[in-house]
Amino acid sequence: LGERALALFEKLHTSAAEIESSVGSALVWETDADNGKPYISSRIFDVDSHDRADWPRQHDLLAKGVTKLRNAIALAWA
Repeated sequence: LGERALALFEKLHTSAAEIESSVGSALVWETDADNGKPYISSRIFDVDSHDRADWPRQHDLLAKGVTKLRNAIALAWA
């Protein structure tokens, strides 16, 4: 996205409430202080990333979260 990334991020952020409602949780909307690149993230608190036995569940959580976010953005911009 290059130079358009920040403008698109800001436009997307205007729909933050709708997107977060659709996702079902609060999201973190930030711009990296070092490189100025915007990003959206979510927190998962009940995991230990060093527990390999739990990786399948963690990967499932990540996949479902990304799908929810993608769908929420699509709805917000439809």
